[in-house]
Amino acid sequence: MAMMKKCSYCGSQFDAALAECPYCGGRAIGHVCLNCGTEYDGAVCPKCGVRFDDEGRVCPKCGARMFKTVCATCGYNSDITQAAASTAKKAVSASASLIVTLLVGMVGFVFPPISNLVFFLGRKFGKIARWFTAVWSLFFAWAMLRISPADLSNDPAEMSIGTYRMFGGLTLLTLGIGLFVLWRRLEKEKRDA
Repeated sequence: MAMMKKCSYCGSQFDAALAECPYCGGRAIGHVCLNCGTEYDGAVCPKCGVRFDDEGRVCPKCGARMFKTVCATCGYNSDITQAAASTAKKAVSASASLIVTLLVGMVGFVFPPISNLVFFLGRKFGKIARWFTAVWSLFFAWAMLRISPADLSNDPAEMSIGTYRMFGGLTLLTLGIGLFVLWRRLEKEKRDA
């Protein structure tokens, strides 16, 4: 793509190598920025800072003209150090998310209300974690609420039947809250789309 000038008389754009407008013969004094399309006098575009003689390079991802290290069309980053740092940041974030998911899952295996609140109220967790948490919570609540006094031993260190029922009820309560919040979020996303 050649550098362009704009005729100050007829408004036509033409090659910057020409001194006169090929359409009307007028003399052009301004340039047209190839990056942002701004008309200007001088050597540098006042809007984006690209020099009038900079033809840019082709973005390897989308084929558009790039005048900076980042493509304005697709976001491709030609600065290797910045691109590597961005990739490393994404990898660390994904690893941290996986570790938190595993830890919360282990805690939730023993006490499901914790995993219900984290998995349903958090936005980073996927459908599989949510479904697994819901099914495990239902099973846990069923097991806690099904215990009868005959199932308990006379050991004073063992929890009372009321404690088991409280854990079952708390699990069902947090599961209900989590599912309600998830339903509201999905309804809002459907409305916004």
